[in-house]
Amino acid sequence: MSVQLQSIPQCGIDLIKKFQGYMEELADGRSQAYPDPIHGWEVPSIGFGTTRYPDGSKVKKGDIITRNEAEKYLTWEIEKVCQPALEKIPTWKKMNSNQQGALYSFAYNLGANFYGSKNFHSITKVCNKVSRWEEKSWVMKQFKKYHNSGSADKKDLRRRRAAEAELFCTPIDNRHLQKSGLNSSSTMVINSSSEIPSPRFPDEKILDFVKYFDWDNGNHINSFLTLASALPYELYNDNAEWVKIYRTPDGYVHLNATYYSQRDNDRDPSVRLVGLKASQS
Repeated sequence: MSVQLQSIPQCGIDLIKKFQGYMEELADGRSQAYPDPIHGWEVPSIGFGTTRYPDGSKVKKGDIITRNEAEKYLTWEIEKVCQPALEKIPTWKKMNSNQQGALYSFAYNLGANFYGSKNFHSITKVCNKVSRWEEKSWVMKQFKKYHNSGSADKKDLRRRRAAEAELFCTPIDNRHLQKSGLNSSSTMVINSSSEIPSPRFPDEKILDFVKYFDWDNGNHINSFLTLASALPYELYNDNAEWVKIYRTPDGYVHLNATYYSQRDNDRDPSVRLVGLKASQS
């Protein structure tokens, strides 16, 4: 059975959180429902802009959820609503993770099925015109058309569209990917008959990252979170194969022997004595 590694770009999630915000936070950290900036209580929202729960029910005035629930609902909408629609865009696999991240933010805000829809000709053109993706001024102009000019949220929406366009036009260093024949949004499939495309770290180097990880080092923590965010959801549960292997006893008998770090066994009498007693026993 193969495991498909297809993740949501973290840059897109970060952009969504930045502009949606965790709204109407109560003193205890929970979020209560609030009126939509444009439609008011006709479209109640909660948490990071959730309007409908995973079970299909609509958010109602008076609803209260925890921060964890807000994160869960955000993830659900990105994965179950936005991702399937966005992956149908013909040029999707040609886009790098920044371009995809920008469109995740756009879709979360204006609807996942924008591509090819009425009133979305300009953003559809951005998706289709691969040859113009590096024309920042043109891309920026297309994104900025979607700011609901008659709303009180106009300024914030302009900022959001500008940030999305900026991210869309931000290049990614693909040199290490080009050597392996991949692009920055490639999907890797791993099974018993395939190998991870090179280049890749040797196993011992990956173990070094684990060995020298320091919880007091902010860069180490951020690095770990970046790696974790790229892993698919299926790997984050107790039934994942790697978890089962990790928790399986290794079968070795571990001796309760003293370890002397950075000591010369030939010159340290205490160590020689331990060795002597062990050899005589």
